[in-house]
Amino acid sequence: MAQELNPYSRKDLDQLGVANPFRTYSNAVYPRTMDEVLQWAEWLWMRHGVYTMAIRRSIRYFLNELELYGDDLSIDERKDYSLQLNRDFNILTKAALVGDDFIGFGNSFTSLTLPILRSIQCKECGHSRVLKKLIPEEDYTWEGFQFHSKCPACATEGVQERKDSYDKSSENGLQVIRWNPRDIEIDYADYSGAREYYLRIDGDAAGKIKDGDHLTLCSTPWEFIEAVEEEQRFKFNPEKFRHFEIPPVATLQYKVKGWGMPLFMSCFSQVVQLQMLDRLDEAVATDFIIPLRYLTPSTTKGGVDPLQTFGMGNFMGNVMKMIKEHKNDPTTWHTLPAPVEYNVAGGEGSQLQQAEQIDRRIDNLLNTMGVATEFYRGSVSAIAGPPIALKAFERSWGHFVTPITSWINWYLEQCSEQLGWKEVHGRLVMSSIAEDDTSKQVKLNLSSAGVVSQTTALKAFNIDPDIERERLKEERRQQADDAREENAKEMDAQMLDEYVQQGAPSQIPPNAAQANMGLPPGEAAPPAEGGVMPAGAPGAAPAGPPAGGGGSPTLDQMQADAAAAAQQLFASPTRQSELANMKKTNPTLHALVKQELDNMEQGIQSQALTQAKSQGGM
Repeated sequence: MAQELNPYSRKDLDQLGVANPFRTYSNAVYPRTMDEVLQWAEWLWMRHGVYTMAIRRSIRYFLNELELYGDDLSIDERKDYSLQLNRDFNILTKAALVGDDFIGFGNSFTSLTLPILRSIQCKECGHSRVLKKLIPEEDYTWEGFQFHSKCPACATEGVQERKDSYDKSSENGLQVIRWNPRDIEIDYADYSGAREYYLRIDGDAAGKIKDGDHLTLCSTPWEFIEAVEEEQRFKFNPEKFRHFEIPPVATLQYKVKGWGMPLFMSCFSQVVQLQMLDRLDEAVATDFIIPLRYLTPSTTKGGVDPLQTFGMGNFMGNVMKMIKEHKNDPTTWHTLPAPVEYNVAGGEGSQLQQAEQIDRRIDNLLNTMGVATEFYRGSVSAIAGPPIALKAFERSWGHFVTPITSWINWYLEQCSEQLGWKEVHGRLVMSSIAEDDTSKQVKLNLSSAGVVSQTTALKAFNIDPDIERERLKEERRQQADDAREENAKEMDAQMLDEYVQQGAPSQIPPNAAQANMGLPPGEAAPPAEGGVMPAGAPGAAPAGPPAGGGGSPTLDQMQADAAAAAQQLFASPTRQSELANMKKTNPTLHALVKQELDNMEQGIQSQALTQAKSQGGM
């Protein structure tokens, strides 16, 4: 008959008298309750930095970018939501912390809520005051889980009514509360899997509520305060609460009752062995690294024992004096009445340390959890080609990322409900460091063929397509501005040539429409009484360069000629005929003079309107 082995047996020998192979120290200390599992998880997370950093890197490896999408979501809305989530809400950082709880403890418990704005209101007159602006014991007192105060409006003393609202303008978005798993209780139905979650309120938190701590009373949801008053567990609202767990095998479900199991529990013996080696390494570092040095009296050449001639106390006094003088002055000379021997004990720490064994246990622990060695040791860059272990890690840990994605979408759902956002969903964009140049080139080729978008191809090179599109638009605008400036210079040169040659201009120079706004300044004389202009032949302004000026006229000279001609023609009764003659003889000057006349008329109308308003005000 085959011998039956019981792995859970604590007997040293089995029925045949053979040593029980399962009677090990790691099995003896194996956690028997969920609280013990969580204690081990907390201890391992806080005491072993390599283990903790490996998990943190593994989680954040998948949290590169969040891509938003929705049926009714415009491009501008998607950009605005993305900006708020990444810049203001730090959504990926919060998701990473949720992932730390999920992997490190096997369970993540979170709540989402808006900041509370609590006020107290007088029951008589309805006067309301914000609680956080009040001074405890001066503006109000906390007695019997009620606010007592004197109303500053009607002077009524007594219990004030509590009013709660939510701050939807918070720049930090929804508050993410990560609950301590050791404070959570789960009511679990074995055959249906239904669960209800409760919180055992911590004694310190309950004490603050009972004592009336001002900050606690201003920010704590009232349901928690009621639970403390009734000395009951707090029941979570399933719409505002989420539990993500690493599910155990079916044979453990009846034991864990709805809880998840941390990954290290499947290699618990490695954790215990790692701690044993750490303890040994610490002992070696304490007692065997620095050797013990000591001096002893030595026999003389004749075989005489120096202790026979002088006492041990005299010898010790001389040696200690020599050591003290050497510390004060290492270059001094020392004398002793007898020869001594220098001896060293210990110092063999380098031979006793178990660095290789410790690294081996760490490798076994993390490899059992599916973390690639190249990944947590930071040696990926030294590997030629895509590391196989890293690709295996991406595939094995892919299902751990799904709960984090679900948590992010739950966060976005609460943003829609509590902040008034449109319906929006998110997905994590995977960016593998194992992606080689060949796969990147394939994406570029697919983008050129129209199979994938340019966004997908550019992100393989860590290029933000939105930023690049804005840069391209800016470059096009700059090129258009440069082209318009160059065309304007060419048009100015063309107008000068037409003015000299008395040819018809292709268009009015842009400067002419802006020169001499209002009445002409300087030596130009205003119209005389009766509307008669100063003497001078209307329209006789020079059509070419001024006498003695030499060379081609400039735009300033052209505008000066036009201003002088406009002054003469402004009140002339023959202005229309003069303008007609000017158009035939010098079309360029005609265009400039016509513009100057229009500017002068607008200036006079503006002055008249201003004067009329000022007289009406008086």
